[in-house]
Amino acid sequence: MRSTGRLLVYLSLLSGISFTAMAGETAVAPDSPGTVPVNQLDLRPRIDPPETRSRQDLDAFELRASLRETPAGPPGLRGALETALGRDADWQAALMDVKVADRQVWRELLRFTPVVTGALETSHSSAGDGSRPFDLVDRESYVAISASLPLWTSGSRYYGVKAARSRRDTLAFEALAVRDQASMTLIDTWMRAVTGARDRELHLDSIKRLKRLRGAVIARQRAGFASSDDVAQVNADIAAARQTLSSIEGALAKANARLERLAGQTPRKSAKMMRFEQHFRDGKELFIQGAHRTNPQLQAAASRYRTEIYATRFAVSDLLPSVNLTGEYRHYLESSRRTSDDRGLTVGIRLRVPLIDLSSVAETSAQSARREAALYREVSALNEVEIQIDELWSDRSTTIAMRNEAEREVAARKKNAAAALNRFQKGLGSLEDAIRAQSSLITAQRTALQLTAQESVLAAQLLVISGRFTSDMLTGD
Repeated sequence: MRSTGRLLVYLSLLSGISFTAMAGETAVAPDSPGTVPVNQLDLRPRIDPPETRSRQDLDAFELRASLRETPAGPPGLRGALETALGRDADWQAALMDVKVADRQVWRELLRFTPVVTGALETSHSSAGDGSRPFDLVDRESYVAISASLPLWTSGSRYYGVKAARSRRDTLAFEALAVRDQASMTLIDTWMRAVTGARDRELHLDSIKRLKRLRGAVIARQRAGFASSDDVAQVNADIAAARQTLSSIEGALAKANARLERLAGQTPRKSAKMMRFEQHFRDGKELFIQGAHRTNPQLQAAASRYRTEIYATRFAVSDLLPSVNLTGEYRHYLESSRRTSDDRGLTVGIRLRVPLIDLSSVAETSAQSARREAALYREVSALNEVEIQIDELWSDRSTTIAMRNEAEREVAARKKNAAAALNRFQKGLGSLEDAIRAQSSLITAQRTALQLTAQESVLAAQLLVISGRFTSDMLTGD
């Protein structure tokens, strides 16, 4: 018992040392004062910087570098989109998934070809007269080459190919959905950059107007009609406008940095808002009908359902008879007394009839349930796409109406701001009215700008989800 206890203590010590070593800590005896509690051990994986890692671990970094070397397209949103898709790792991965599925189709097609195998077998058996049943004196060894060609599989080969092709189609449609998502990401980022640049210009103009107002206040102060408090008030408004300008420039820098990584270019100063009015001459119902035919998500859901149908028929075919043409050639290395010749060629037809295979029956039932689930998911995708089109269409209509009113407000605010500044310069208006008019003008301008950008993004989303979007819709700006 004492030796057993020592052994257990020794094994416990070894396990503690092994665990501590794997954790990257110095091994300490369990009962020593320097023991580190388990909850304080740093078990997080340590990842070395790229430059210190071995070359076989640099595949992801090298691949990313090669993607970034994709030549930049022509200036403008269309060229940026071409470059971004060439650099997008998710899009490239989706294309590789389609390539894998295509190889799976070839695998199913090759099931129509003969299967040739080689075998080496040796065996010992007892005497044939039964006198010594446990005396393995008969030895036999041979080399064999066998071939099998399916003649009739009750549809398993056919439906296997159909299911594989349908899976490939599903992945192809899912890849198109990934491409659409990447396109919308770039368009949204591009529009934020263009909006940010325009917003920056608006604030610079607003600061210039406030500076002119400050000049008028200083002139009135010299004439004794304004105080230092009035000058301080205008200076405070200028500082607030500059603070907002810094925030706008920060957001613009983020959008441009993202575009540099995605597409290798940023919008030019002359870039304008994308407008898609010419592509909305049809009504909402035609957009929904177009989505039924060309939306990648709906197409993927329908293809996924077809795949389950073929998979169900494939599972049923496994419960039906099959016929194979078989052939085998044997060359005996050692012959037993029961072997008539040292070599032989056998050709035959094998009929396989499943009699009891409860696991296959259960799998067929489960596959039927998967088929029904896929149909429900297709219905869910159909409802979701139609709801998205309804909501986007409503949002766009509302945004257009608000933008039109905002543009009218901007026109009126410009006249009001100019008149207020003119009245103040002539000593006929108050400083508060002039400042309020300038503040109302910049607010109206920013609102109109945001609504214009929002309408463009909503239009792009509608075109994408309805399956109508193409890169030709994008301008070179």
